[in-house]
Amino acid sequence: MGLFNDHGYPLQSLLVYKGMLEGYQSAENTASTVTPKLAALYGADQASLKAENQLQVGQELTLTNYLDGAVSKYLNGVKGTKISEASLKALFAGLTDRLKSDQFKDEAGNNYHYEYWLEGSNADEKLANFLKANVGATYGSPITVNYTATLVKDEKVIEKASSTVEATATTVWGLDNVTIDSPMTVGQKLSAEDTALIEKAAAQYLTGEKGTEISADSFTKLAEVVNAGIASSKEYQVKFTNATSVYHYVYYLDGTDLAALNKGAKYGDPIKINVSASLKWVKNL
Repeated sequence: MGLFNDHGYPLQSLLVYKGMLEGYQSAENTASTVTPKLAALYGADQASLKAENQLQVGQELTLTNYLDGAVSKYLNGVKGTKISEASLKALFAGLTDRLKSDQFKDEAGNNYHYEYWLEGSNADEKLANFLKANVGATYGSPITVNYTATLVKDEKVIEKASSTVEATATTVWGLDNVTIDSPMTVGQKLSAEDTALIEKAAAQYLTGEKGTEISADSFTKLAEVVNAGIASSKEYQVKFTNATSVYHYVYYLDGTDLAALNKGAKYGDPIKINVSASLKWVKNL
């Protein structure tokens, strides 16, 4: 009775014996990919554009920095299982709206660029369209993101610039009973290697039209990236009686408002960031 129901069909409990006889297999974890696609095309006529710059509705788009790396964890799960609506909403929150392509010229030498917007006329509609496009999506299958593209004719040459980061540790946390050589100190500048890690993680929010003021929204996104944790490239080995342990610092913002700290900053200007440095255990050797 513990193995079959009233109609003679096997219950899940019977799988215990199957596992004992054949061995248990762990569920396979996998990651889905995010595929941007063109849902609609607006703006200037494409007729004068070179073939490599023309777009077609329905095609996959080659976009960069359209997904915040902090939400990529929601792409991971047991292969074949359905991705929950909550996870899809979390992914949607990490998508970037209004992306600008690099500037290019048409056959006559005129300057153009594309602007990409998430499909929908407002935030609620955009979320609804994203959820509709991914109904029944499972881990391992691609996640579709529909963008519209607007072809814009430019009156001038647009020059892009990337801001560098000047990061300072304003708070340093160690660990009880752990002593490392040359620990970080309050007021210390992060190394060039660790600063480069921050710049790489937040590249999309540090790059824009040269001379344009960086928006409060970009600073908010930048803060989210850093607060996900930036692990230092430098490791410290500490010998104990039974093992040698490896530690490194992980950086987070110290709570300072980035927009206020960098008021009036434009793309190309250095950006100041104040971080807390927390010593973390990595592994035992």
